[in-house]
Amino acid sequence: MRSILAAVFVAVVIFASGSSFAGVSVGNGGSAVVCRKSDGTETVRLLDFFEAERTGRHWQIGRMDEGDSVEEKLSILLISLQRHSPLRAVNYRSAIDHLKDIFVFGEIPAIDDTGPLHAAIPDGCSLKQVAFQVPEDLRPTGKRIQIDQNLYEKMSLNDQAGLLLHELIYAELAQWGTRDSSQLRPFVAYIASTDFATSSTEVFLENLRNAGFVTYEVHSAVLSFLNENGEPVLPKFCLNGEVETGWAAYGSQLKTRIGTYRVKGRVVFYPSGDVAELTLAADGIAMLNESSQSGILLKAGTRLRFDIKGKLFDMTPPRLHSVSINQTSVER
Repeated sequence: MRSILAAVFVAVVIFASGSSFAGVSVGNGGSAVVCRKSDGTETVRLLDFFEAERTGRHWQIGRMDEGDSVEEKLSILLISLQRHSPLRAVNYRSAIDHLKDIFVFGEIPAIDDTGPLHAAIPDGCSLKQVAFQVPEDLRPTGKRIQIDQNLYEKMSLNDQAGLLLHELIYAELAQWGTRDSSQLRPFVAYIASTDFATSSTEVFLENLRNAGFVTYEVHSAVLSFLNENGEPVLPKFCLNGEVETGWAAYGSQLKTRIGTYRVKGRVVFYPSGDVAELTLAADGIAMLNESSQSGILLKAGTRLRFDIKGKLFDMTPPRLHSVSINQTSVER
């Protein structure tokens, strides 16, 4: 077998029959368009790429085409992703390094969770599910994603890599309630395209939100497209295309030049990426500048403002009290 799966997967069927999946109502997996040629052979095209070719303007596979194996192609994709979302790239990289613990060849149940199609399926072709996310209570071997070996081996290396990326991303989206892949497929095609390498932050975040993601990364901070009430909070951008304002994700930490803080609510950045304003989500100590030997003890809810050089110059409400850097004295 020519794919990375050949080396790390054991070709087994986890369940003996389709009845093993009776009653399963979720478990999204990647789908493919299968077409039979006149000589009786089949072509298998990842649905994500098939739709992009028919709906996108001049859509083409990007730098991943340079890889000689599925593993190399995935690595190329993650290098590109790291520019916009380094934490996601690290998490997906970890999963790829442990594929044998995640994927297994096996039987794919008949579950219609593809969602709305973005392009018509041609005559003589059919839509088939290639992968299946196994519900947690049906994982006797611990493998969470099953793949149809017959269909998988008929895919090109690019499509195989796209399928695996689809599954890794969907595992994250499922945590936010996603139940079909209609929003995810354009995002996978976007990451794999020639456009992604030069994509701006604003375009990337638009595609990320459209795919159903809730959080995004900006200058070491994890921000959210939703506030605490579940209402949309869209980022605003500086003239240079970087994020100017966003909403802190729950429990997010934000690094400034004078300290790292747990933050909440609206966060403001300078075009350089330095923090301009933040609100504390927990009590903390703020130093007046990078070389300061004393700090200010602040309560949760305090709003801090920094100048362009990272120096703290304003806070609301006023400080609680100041403390020495070694905590040996307190000045009220």
